[in-house]
Amino acid sequence: METETNKAVKVSLIAPPYPLSEFPSPPLGICYVAAACERAGAKVQLFDFIISEYSPANLKKALDDFKPDIVGASSVTMNFPRTADILKTVKQINPHVITIMGGPHVSFDYENVLRSIPEIDIVVIGESEKTLLSLIPKIFDRSKWQTVPGIAFYENNIVVLTRKQSLIENLDVLTRKQSLIENLDELPLPARHLLNIPKFR
Repeated sequence: METETNKAVKVSLIAPPYPLSEFPSPPLGICYVAAACERAGAKVQLFDFIISEYSPANLKKALDDFKPDIVGASSVTMNFPRTADILKTVKQINPHVITIMGGPHVSFDYENVLRSIPEIDIVVIGESEKTLLSLIPKIFDRSKWQTVPGIAFYENNIVVLTRKQSLIENLDVLTRKQSLIENLDELPLPARHLLNIPKFR
């Protein structure tokens, strides 16, 4: 995937530890995101901390080996605090990495998340497959982030939500910043090759 600066982007996607990890299942949601990025030409690596033990040292080694430009993670409410801590550690290891979080928890609580956790650069609201493909080509030009539908970010002490600044007449639009995917055949199959499948039982 080429950005507007013609630099190939390297994306690390994190499947964070989950409280019910004694019965792990492959994280297909983030595999769909990985597949969409790969289809567009990005170099993608998946850090699967559902089945692999997480530690800051393990994360640092993975980041040092791959040297990503972007680190993204998805979370639900049950593992949000742990996922946020992982992205904080990412920023400590490399402050220049752009951190992105998606998932249901941050989609509904993006303003509080961005105000309270400055280590998270961007929140993706709703489905991320199309949104990331719009965002990544502009990722190194922060001035163009506001042209990407379906994201929120913190700038000049305000939370910027990428939508038209009009009165909200339909509350449903709050969670539909990006158009929904109507034809699932448009999506590539999940990037299962990035998983250590034998560890899932």
